[in-house]
Amino acid sequence: MARLVMKNLFDSQICVDCDLPCHIGSGRFVNRYPVYNDDVEGWRCGDCAAEVDALLEELQND
Repeated sequence: MARLVMKNLFDSQICVDCDLPCHIGSGRFVNRYPVYNDDVEGWRCGDCAAEVDALLEELQND
């Protein structure tokens, strides 16, 4: 049985969705959020978080 290895992107400080940097000085540091998924851990930038929130809101309204 193969075991899935979770990819940890916290140290690289890139967004788990768009792969753009979200370290200090990148303009995305203040609005980043931790992400713990089944396959990846790391940061989500504010832009991608807003997109995820909009999708969730749209799904709830359907």
